[in-house]
Amino acid sequence: MADAPQFSEETKEIVKRCIWMESRKLAVTVKAIYEAFGDEGMNVLKKAMTEFGRQKGAEIRDEKGLKAEDCDVEVTLSQIYPEAHKHFAPAGLDMERVEFTPTRSESKVHSCSQLNAWKDVWDESWRMCEIYAKCQDEGFMEGVNPKLKWHKHVLKDGSKCLAHGDAHPCVIGLELTK
Repeated sequence: MADAPQFSEETKEIVKRCIWMESRKLAVTVKAIYEAFGDEGMNVLKKAMTEFGRQKGAEIRDEKGLKAEDCDVEVTLSQIYPEAHKHFAPAGLDMERVEFTPTRSESKVHSCSQLNAWKDVWDESWRMCEIYAKCQDEGFMEGVNPKLKWHKHVLKDGSKCLAHGDAHPCVIGLELTK
């Protein structure tokens, strides 16, 4: 993984407050859409976030001068993915990488300030993870290289995780398929 950017304590606090507030706003919005439109509304959001992720993944890959076939797991997670998520490090994302090869990666997320902000607003915060983590990330990887697939992600395998109030870390994993 690329070295995490270094930030002053003041910058970290500003980023934390911004992520906290914006995350709460998103949760209020999604909760209202769910209450008004149910699963149909959630499906519209999921589709939109998947497409947003797809566009962003292709955009960053192209900015780096890479082609889809150049982007294995290692290249994607060290050179491309951090560009889309670099603001989360100072905001409070505690992630441990447990496997990292050109064809496969697995990480554990021990805490996430964004999830905590969502929980502050909505007791069904796992729905936020599904939209803003799972759908966006799946689209992102498709945009980078259609052969990149999450073999584990938030809620994807039904395992216990932070989003369901468990003490278990969220386990996410990416692989390059053939």
